[in-house]
Amino acid sequence: MTKHKSKGGIEHFPCNVMSCPDVMCFSCANIYRIKKGKKAVCPDCGFVVKRSTYERLLKYASEAVQFGYDYRRCYERDYRKDRKLETRHFLLIPAVVWNFIALAALTGIIGGASYAFVKKVIRKIGEKMPNVAGGCDKKLYNLLNDDKKLENFIQYIEDFHSGFPRLNQKIKGVIIQEILTNKASEISEERKAKKKIDAKRVAAEAIRSVILKVRPQRSDYKDFWNRLAKTRFEEVWTRIVKHQGQTFRTITGKKFRYMIEQNGFYPSRTQYRISKRDFEKAYRMVPIDGPGEIAQIVRGPSYVWAALHDHRICLGEW
Repeated sequence: MTKHKSKGGIEHFPCNVMSCPDVMCFSCANIYRIKKGKKAVCPDCGFVVKRSTYERLLKYASEAVQFGYDYRRCYERDYRKDRKLETRHFLLIPAVVWNFIALAALTGIIGGASYAFVKKVIRKIGEKMPNVAGGCDKKLYNLLNDDKKLENFIQYIEDFHSGFPRLNQKIKGVIIQEILTNKASEISEERKAKKKIDAKRVAAEAIRSVILKVRPQRSDYKDFWNRLAKTRFEEVWTRIVKHQGQTFRTITGKKFRYMIEQNGFYPSRTQYRISKRDFEKAYRMVPIDGPGEIAQIVRGPSYVWAALHDHRICLGEW
């Protein structure tokens, strides 16, 4: 069995998740330089996050890219060639921008944000990073401009978070070995500083650490991208206001019109008011299969669904 440094993975940059001074705001996706202290404060929108929380979530995103996307693609290529997987690869830590977009993907996978919204955040991040916007990182530039490639990336990140449920068992086994090796290396570095290195104990601790690893929860992503969501929804609400008085159809084909008054939506087929807030809550979930999915969340789900999924409102964005 041989091990070598692979050139077939992601294009990498010098800074990694812990050392790079560039920080991404979890509210407006602004990229800024972090200052000393226990908290990171966005200079644009004022969003505050604990440094420990930031590093924990971004480290998980980095592992998702490194093992769930980079190593996986590498070993999938090897498996397609000869199905032996005798060669082991040594891939560098992903560039921090890849970690940023993986974290945005996890916002949808774990946090429940819509796919359309996640794509918007990811592309916003790409615009903020000069090397991506300028096309220097060609693989990432192509990913951000190809819906199929972007969807594939998000699927790989989701599979990592779920424990590779659809992955070939042989490839899965090799990736888990890579994860364990990486963890053992991290533990060895920590022990080296204390001059207490025991190979067997390090290996056992690495296995225990990976098995008992606490994955991020939905609550970890609470209030993420609020600034972007607010701006984005206001655009959608403007479209809804603009098209009042025109004919729309419910999912069952019933025609209706509506009027807007003081942030209230009044359908012609009923006499009750649907609030702007109801539309905003439903918007965070688009695309929605049908009114039934939001029946317990908003008032007038048939009308909310009909308006949000009409071509004049969604403009093909979800």
